[in-house]
Amino acid sequence: MPSPIRRVVLFEDDPKFGPDVERAIRRRLPVGFSLERFPLDRPPSRANGPYEDRVTTMLQSSTFANAVLLVADRDLSASDWGGLSEAAIARVGQELGLPMAWYARGSADQEKLTRVPGDGRIGLPNVPSDLAHDVSVIARGFVDLEQRLASGRRRGRARPRSPGELLAGLLGEPAAASHLDSYACGDQRVVAEFLAASADGAKAPNLRARRRFVIALGVWIVDVVLRYPGVLLDEVAAASYLDIHPNDFGLPSVRTLFRSAIWRNAPFVDADKPRWWRLRLDDLLARNGVQLGLDLAKKKIKPGLRYCPCHVDASLHAGYYCMVTQKPVSQEHSVGPISWFPPGAELARITRDIFDQVGPWLGA
Repeated sequence: MPSPIRRVVLFEDDPKFGPDVERAIRRRLPVGFSLERFPLDRPPSRANGPYEDRVTTMLQSSTFANAVLLVADRDLSASDWGGLSEAAIARVGQELGLPMAWYARGSADQEKLTRVPGDGRIGLPNVPSDLAHDVSVIARGFVDLEQRLASGRRRGRARPRSPGELLAGLLGEPAAASHLDSYACGDQRVVAEFLAASADGAKAPNLRARRRFVIALGVWIVDVVLRYPGVLLDEVAAASYLDIHPNDFGLPSVRTLFRSAIWRNAPFVDADKPRWWRLRLDDLLARNGVQLGLDLAKKKIKPGLRYCPCHVDASLHAGYYCMVTQKPVSQEHSVGPISWFPPGAELARITRDIFDQVGPWLGA
C-alpha cells in the first residue's frame, strides 16, 4: 500500500510575496509531499468563535489531510481573516500535533537578535528559495523522526534516561548524550514532554501525546541543537573551530580529511548544508597528536593552507561563530556566552560592536 501524501500548509496573505513563496516550496518539496495554501483570501465560514477554533475546523477537513508542517508569515494583516496571527496558528498546531515554522519579511537581522530558543516554533529565512529549501528539509525530517521513534517503540528498545540520551541515539552519536543534555536547558518544553512520557512507564502514549512529543523533540533539534554551534557545527562554525580559512575548508582534499566527523543518516540532515560532530573532530585531532585542524591539514595536505581570520580583525584567529553575522569571530571581538543561548553552545557568540548596540535591549 503506497504511503499517503504528506502535506505542508502555507499561511501567506501577501499578493506579491505569497506566489513567490508558494512556487519555491512546490519546487523543493520531495516526492510524497505536497503544498496546500490555506485560503486566507476568503473569510472564514464560521463568523463567530476564536480564530484558533475556526482554523482548527478547516485544518481537520480532507483538504489538509496528513498535514505534517504549518508554515506562516508573521504578518497576516492583509488577509480576510483580520486579526489572525502567527501565534494563533502556532497554538492550533500545538493542539493538532503539528509543528509550526514562521518567517518575517524584511526583518532578518532583528529576528536573529530577538529569536530566543525554546518557544516551540521554528524560524525560517525570508528569501523564498532559502525558505523553501528549509521547509523541504524540516517536513521530511519530522516524518523521519516520527517513524524512527515508532520503530524504537515497536522493537522494545530500552527507555533512554534523559532527553540527550534519546536524541544522541536518534542522531547517530551516543557519546554526545551529555553534551546534548546541556542543550535541553535551552528548551524546557522537550524536558517537560520527556518527563511526561517517562512518567507513563510502560503504558503506550495516545496519538496526541506521541505527536506532542515529536513536535517538542523536532523543534529542539532544528531550532536549538542545529541553530547554536556546540555539539554540531555547520560549515562556517567548523572552519572557525578547526582554524582553517573557510575557503580552504571547502577544498575537496580538506573535506576528505575530516569526512569521518560528518553528521549523516539522521532526521533533518541536509545534504546541501553539511554539519560535523565536534567530538569526532576532537577525536580525529587527538589521534593525530595535534591541537588544531589547521595543523593536521597542513601536515596531511599542504603547508600553505590559511588560518581562519576573525571577520572584525583579520590579523586574529577566529575560533568562534557570531550568531548575527554568521561569520567567524575571535574571542577578543565577541561577547559570550549570552544568557539565552543554550549552555552547550560554547562556540555561539555575538560580535562585540553589535552587542554594544543591542545587548542592554536584549537583556543579555
